[in-house]
Amino acid sequence: MTENKSYNAENKQERERLRALVTRLSDQELALRLSNGWTVSDTLVHLAFWDLRQLAVLRQWIEKGVQPVPIDDRTTNEAVSILAKSIPPKAAASLWLGAAESVDGLLETIKPELEAEILRQGHERLLRRSLHRREHLAKIEEALIGK
Repeated sequence: MTENKSYNAENKQERERLRALVTRLSDQELALRLSNGWTVSDTLVHLAFWDLRQLAVLRQWIEKGVQPVPIDDRTTNEAVSILAKSIPPKAAASLWLGAAESVDGLLETIKPELEAEILRQGHERLLRRSLHRREHLAKIEEALIGK
């Protein structure tokens, strides 16, 4: 089986783009409200949660094989949004970065067979964390330009 790990480079690229942006933001900029009603900081907690969840799912799949792990995105995101408000903005940035580095690091080590099974079962976004990051990075950049 051939290895197709182009997502690792994409994940790293979006992680580094977002890192470069958030590490230079002030607390005021991290508190800036985006078009979806979240702040930049809320968005970073959201990204951290989903990267950490994908890390947990991936660890489970490495151990037990790919199997359904259901979650309701709407209610989960609502709960994460509430929790995000209790996390200081700079801590949210640090939390997100640690989560992104952790999941990306594990993704770099997965076996081709697991990668193929993940893709076969339609879980490409678990591998391509860059897609989720890119979506939110665009909203953050849009808000910063408009401030």
